[in-house]
Amino acid sequence: MNIRNLILLSISPGLFTSCNRPISSVAGCDSDSAAFEIAQDLIAANVNYILENWNTEVGEISCETLCSVIITQEDGWESNVESCSFELDTGYFENQSTDTAEGSVDETVVGEIQCTGLKFEYYCEGRRPLGHCEQGGGYFARAAHLEASSVIAFVQLVRQLRGWEAPQDLADRCLEAAKDELRHATVISRLAKERGQEVPPISQLSVVEDIFTVARHNATEGCVFEAWAALEAQLKSTYAETEELRQIYAVIATDEIRHAQLAWDLHRWFLQRLPEEQAERVKEEQRQAIDLLRKHALSGMKEMPGELGLDTLVDSQLMLERFLDGIAA
Repeated sequence: MNIRNLILLSISPGLFTSCNRPISSVAGCDSDSAAFEIAQDLIAANVNYILENWNTEVGEISCETLCSVIITQEDGWESNVESCSFELDTGYFENQSTDTAEGSVDETVVGEIQCTGLKFEYYCEGRRPLGHCEQGGGYFARAAHLEASSVIAFVQLVRQLRGWEAPQDLADRCLEAAKDELRHATVISRLAKERGQEVPPISQLSVVEDIFTVARHNATEGCVFEAWAALEAQLKSTYAETEELRQIYAVIATDEIRHAQLAWDLHRWFLQRLPEEQAERVKEEQRQAIDLLRKHALSGMKEMPGELGLDTLVDSQLMLERFLDGIAA
């Protein structure tokens, strides 16, 4: 897949017939977030989802993972879990039958869970590292935070790829991407500070880093969300209100297009290394990420600061469909 061509075709000249750019209040992708409190029974389907998609045993499943899975299954959002307690009948899974009909859901109650925290839409700018903890803040502060987080994401990939003896070129490109993201973080942090926004610190949880987990992460976070972030940066380089912003995002767009292309090149390599069943799961999660982007991408653009020029673009739905059709193909 040629990401540069896809983006240029998606936003081809003449697509946007008009664009009004009034200054709006500073908003960010953190605006679509909400506190949550869960107190409910655990059903076997919640646990089976983790057993089928994570490299773990039932006795090793954490309360935080169970809580996050429930949030994801309810509305497709991610979560930061602040408090959590649960009881789980692990013996049920040692004795459960493997003859469950295809497509059926095991609603047997196997425990209970109580948890609280913050849930948020998964889509936003940049590539998050594995185990990333979402933070709030103004738009530019959050963007700077995600750019800095992307540095960690690419450093993670360098280490992981070297451990799996991947082609040296892939690891080298990840290292260069980390350097790009460090420059982005520095520039966007300055923009945040100029607007009185404090960049939140980076926080991570310890997570499994097997090749299947990393492949799933790259297929969604890199191939889909980072590619869309590259398209957005390309638009900002044209429609932002000031020459300074247009120049900043022109550089970022060039880098992010290259990073998205790297994600797709990694995707091909990962699929070649995975068993067929796991490769199909990776593809399915990527399709789900595309569906999630279809639901939330345009609302995310409309919530951006007016000075970036994307909140009132005309024909943006057509652009989104062009992009998604290309990614899905």
